[in-house]
Amino acid sequence: MSEQTKTPSPHAELKLVPRKSKFKKLVVKIVFFVLGRGLQSASKHDATIQKEVATWPENALVLFKVLPETPRMAFAKTANGRLVYRGTKVADEDATIVIAFKNIECAYMMMTAQVGTAMAYSEHRLAVRGDLVLALSIIRCLNVIERYLFPTIIAKNIMRRMPDIPFFKRNGLRLWIYLLGVAFGI
Repeated sequence: MSEQTKTPSPHAELKLVPRKSKFKKLVVKIVFFVLGRGLQSASKHDATIQKEVATWPENALVLFKVLPETPRMAFAKTANGRLVYRGTKVADEDATIVIAFKNIECAYMMMTAQVGTAMAYSEHRLAVRGDLVLALSIIRCLNVIERYLFPTIIAKNIMRRMPDIPFFKRNGLRLWIYLLGVAFGI
């Protein structure tokens, strides 16, 4: 009998490697920075965020990250009940709660207001590790900050129910956040 040679399947050696999107990664990093600094600034001036943060455990540390490794953003509750942006150098083990996006595509869609938080979670674009009650409180804070950061036409598309913030307060604090909060952390 002759020995038959097996021809390998054309798909046998196929290794799928995710595309590297430097532009999307840069956009997510920038939005994480703006979001973190915006939360820090808004926590000093917005009563809704202050009430939510008051229910969090002492020294709660929240980490947003994109799998497999970057970008990342963390913020923490301080002793006086405010939020402070902690940057990108926070270990997963130190975080009270970790909100992880499955990949850069999912994070990009959410951070550019193509998909809202509720839709992203329901489509399994992100996962939460930690206390679910705390996660829901964080989502409420995100809805408030998104209301400040985004114009109404965009905010309507990404939120089920927009926080009721009076026009002049919303636009005044929006101006404060963009001019002083993001730039200087005030």
